[in-house]
Amino acid sequence: MWRTVKALTLTACIFLLGVFGYASSAHGSDYSPLLLQKDTQSIDVYSSLYLIKDLEKTMTIDGVAADENVSAFIPAEELEQKMGFFHTAKWLRFEVENDSDETEWLLELAFPLIYEIRVYTKKELGLEELYVGGANYPFHTREIKHRHFIYKLDVPRGERKTYFIGVHSTGDLHPPIKLWNEAAFIEKTQQEFVILGVFYGMIIIMIFYNLFLFFSLRMKSYLYYVFVITCTLIGQMSINGMLFPYLWPNSPTWNAMSTPFWVSLACVFILLFTRSFLETNRHIPGFKKFSCFLTLLNVLVIFALPFSLILALNMMLFSTICTFTSVLTVAFISLKRGIRQARFFVAGWIVFLVGVLLTIFERAGLLPFMVVTDYAGQTALVLEVALLSLALADKINILRDEKDKAEQKALESEALESANRELEKLNENLLVMGESRRNLLANIAHELATPVTLFDSYIQALQEGIVSLDNAHFTNLVADKINVLNRLINDLSDLSNLEAGQASMAFVDIDAGIWLGQMIERFRFEIEQLDRGFTSDCETGSLNNYQCKIDRDRMHQVFSNLIRNAVKFTSKEKGMISVTAHLDEKHRLLVIQMKDNGIGIKEEDLSSIFERLYTDSTGSANGNGRGLGLAIVREIIHAHQGRITVESEFGKGTIFSIALPVMPRAGHLK
Repeated sequence: MWRTVKALTLTACIFLLGVFGYASSAHGSDYSPLLLQKDTQSIDVYSSLYLIKDLEKTMTIDGVAADENVSAFIPAEELEQKMGFFHTAKWLRFEVENDSDETEWLLELAFPLIYEIRVYTKKELGLEELYVGGANYPFHTREIKHRHFIYKLDVPRGERKTYFIGVHSTGDLHPPIKLWNEAAFIEKTQQEFVILGVFYGMIIIMIFYNLFLFFSLRMKSYLYYVFVITCTLIGQMSINGMLFPYLWPNSPTWNAMSTPFWVSLACVFILLFTRSFLETNRHIPGFKKFSCFLTLLNVLVIFALPFSLILALNMMLFSTICTFTSVLTVAFISLKRGIRQARFFVAGWIVFLVGVLLTIFERAGLLPFMVVTDYAGQTALVLEVALLSLALADKINILRDEKDKAEQKALESEALESANRELEKLNENLLVMGESRRNLLANIAHELATPVTLFDSYIQALQEGIVSLDNAHFTNLVADKINVLNRLINDLSDLSNLEAGQASMAFVDIDAGIWLGQMIERFRFEIEQLDRGFTSDCETGSLNNYQCKIDRDRMHQVFSNLIRNAVKFTSKEKGMISVTAHLDEKHRLLVIQMKDNGIGIKEEDLSSIFERLYTDSTGSANGNGRGLGLAIVREIIHAHQGRITVESEFGKGTIFSIALPVMPRAGHLK
């Protein structure tokens, strides 16, 4: 258990601050000086490095360099290391013997967060302070502008020189220290910038890609993931010293706090992303409270930074280990419970941890130094970003499948509801039609009963000698009732034949304007005889160039039924009926409108007014509706390849519109 905790602690250390262990395999018991030869490109200083701890920071360079204190230095690999973050100081001592043609060499301390560095050299006349610098100083104070600490060492050919370095940092892990040939260092720096540029470029591309997906899909998981990548990238660049020269070169205090700030912020968004992506509120409800605790812990790290950097760093180490462990645990639990999107999530975190472990093993000397192992952390970060992006893409597929299933289910449900509504509507229509049929039968019975009663009375009166056969009053009454019966019988017969398509039609080609004018004049007299007002406005002039194919008698029946309805539902005192007509040249239609200012039709009756046997509430109330007239009108208009519509506002009147096809007369084709 302790080994696991220790490994996780080392992992977090590498991720947070990039603090590297020195290569113990390179340290031997040979305390000979560093030998610079003609073919030397770079050499690891740890092979001849000796150290003294100065935890109280009371030692001076004079005391450290005194001959009697030489024995106090111990080889670097024998120095006991303490884990965690704390203020510490060390003195480093190494000797260099130059057997090459180069006299100027570059000393590299490859860790950007060493707070104080003082470099001395020992001469015959005493000690000389060469450089003072470190992360506590603005960037412009560096002689060589580099993300690491680079110092020129002048080592004459054939001479042997001793150097002392005093360092102050917040931990016991040692950064790589090397001597470089200037040309080799420039080449190495260029390679580093290219490699880091590729890594960071890929991550930046993934940031914009996932940000684009968020704006397109509006999924919170993508937004949280963008924040995770962004904060992790900034934290990693801060660890590598890439931001200090460009963003805050004059703010060394913020530079020291920036890494734990961005790492803790990244942990907050990692928790939010995990909850959103793995849907832990639904699958692992208990994680919500624990993630809130971890979020609070990471936020406390940020608040502690201005007061105590050491406290904040140790809190960050603990909170990061807890965050990484809990997220990985939740991911495995989700995977075990069959949550599909956890596959790539687990793979991404494992790849990241493996990359970090490779870096640890390389820095600990368990693996040889190679580009692959040296950049394992950055590579793992890129792979993790790619795998988690695949995880998000996979989740989209999952959501799409769930959406398709939900839509299919909704469609089935909607279809069922629609069918139910149709059935309910049909049932309502059947009830209405049943009521209409009953009304119709009652009306027909009434229409039949009245003349039959009259006939019976007239016959009985004749038999009893009360009236004679030449009594004009009774014979006129009988004739009227016979006409009513004939009209009822004819309407029933006409509707039956029209609906069956068996009605005889005598179509003739006729001048549209002449025919319409005749029809209007014919009915004008009839309407005025019934004490109703009448107006007309017809474009008969333009219609004279068109002809239509109609059955005169059937169209007379249409006008008669419509005008009879208009008269029936308008009052004698204020009743007004108007007929307008115009030509729709574009669609070659004669549009006739018959308008009245009667009682109108109720809205609920409009959709059924042309149905056979249907009578609206007004007609039924008056006892006049048989539900045949408008049904006959519709069938006749359809037989003429036309259409009829109705508009009405109850209490204000009704407009019937008829559209009949016309065609230009010979010699007037357009």
